[in-house]
Order: sequence, then C-alpha cells, then structure tokens
Amino acid sequence: MDSLHLVNSLVGAGLRMTLLAESGIERDRSDIAFRRLDPLAGIRRNFLIARTGLWIWPPITALATLIHTR
Repeated sequence: MDSLHLVNSLVGAGLRMTLLAESGIERDRSDIAFRRLDPLAGIRRNFLIARTGLWIWPPITALATLIHTR
C-alpha cells in the first residue's frame, strides 16, 4: 500500500488531518475534503485535508485559521 494512500485513508476514517502536496491527494475520494492553502503555498500547491464534514471541528478550524493568518 502506498504511504500517501494510507494517509488519505486515515483522514477519511477520521483518524487524522494532514497537509499534503497536490500530488498526494486522491481526488476521487468522497470521504475527504480539500481546502487550498494558497497564497502561502508559493509555487507548490498545498492542501489541508480532513474528513468530510469535520471542517467545523475546533482543532481543524483553529489550524486552518492559524495557517491563513501567518
């Protein structure tokens, strides 16, 4: 099993959230949601991914806010 697939699967199961480069995202999944973090990404596009529906969970909201305010 590819380690990036494992990361995507753990996020989909609600066991973690993560920052991934665009190349590591499995876009065909419906159990995870993606949020672009630009303009922080520069020339690399990065995403904060979390289980679908968990964007209102305070730790994820706090992390997203922290990233966007830096």
